[in-house]
Amino acid sequence: MGLLYFWLCRRFLNGPLALGVDRILLGGFTAGQMAAGTAVISQWFHGPKRLSMIAKQGMAIELGGVIFLFFGGLLTELHWQAPFLIYALALVCALFVSACVPKAEPLSTPQASVTKPQRLPSQAVPHSPSVVPIMAFTVMAMSLFFSMFIMLPEHLAGLGFGEAETGYLLSFISFIAVLSAMLMPKIVARVGNKMTLVIAFVAYGLAHGLFASTNVLVLIIAGAIAAGVGFGFSIPVLNHRTVEVSSEENRGKYLSYFAMAVFSGQFLTSALDFIPLTLTQLFLVCGLLAFIFAVGTKLSRFDAKD
Repeated sequence: MGLLYFWLCRRFLNGPLALGVDRILLGGFTAGQMAAGTAVISQWFHGPKRLSMIAKQGMAIELGGVIFLFFGGLLTELHWQAPFLIYALALVCALFVSACVPKAEPLSTPQASVTKPQRLPSQAVPHSPSVVPIMAFTVMAMSLFFSMFIMLPEHLAGLGFGEAETGYLLSFISFIAVLSAMLMPKIVARVGNKMTLVIAFVAYGLAHGLFASTNVLVLIIAGAIAAGVGFGFSIPVLNHRTVEVSSEENRGKYLSYFAMAVFSGQFLTSALDFIPLTLTQLFLVCGLLAFIFAVGTKLSRFDAKD
């Protein structure tokens, strides 16, 4: 499958239009896979176990980014189209899904039967007060995280960092995100969903502020740690909260909205190049937005049982 895709890429993807169409199709399949994966988790796990599995999902996403970006870089040295061979792993994953994910419907659980009357009715629209804040927070959380990956390479180059050192720092951010996602369920158990998300936005604000104001290596590393904590404490919590406010009838739709919000946050960072501000000023603006959203999260009804 991967070899076939590699051949197709060599044969047809020879211009910006073809590559653009390919990326659009890939994005659609990726969003569908994200929503389907969370739907399976929500179907077979409930309560703290579901939160733990969604945290593991976030860990896997970040760890996969570290691993496959590394191998993609190695394959690029062979040929610019060689990284498309990585898609051969999709066939392996399909076999694992077929073999490991149960095909039967799970039996009703006490947790599900108790909480079901409290969920949103199936006719609720996506503009419900319970859904809109989650989507807004998701867009902002991904924008704040991804903007660092857009701005840091140029910013660090101006501070004298080499390409390898920049790559190490970006990988370190992803590694901290993995550890933070692993710790997140314990934080939620202590302080709740809302305060965990507040901590995430504060961490984003600290990260952007440190990157904007210092050239000291120790403080830059501290900023990287804060950035990883921001991701690990935000996206898995927002993903889980999307499941909590949905019913069995609209869960797939709401998870699709969540996937759209995640990719919308990444897409918005592409506008950074068109903003007439220096990188330092952009970091400061992003940091200010992060603290504003931290306050907004604290004042919101994020944990409300509508």
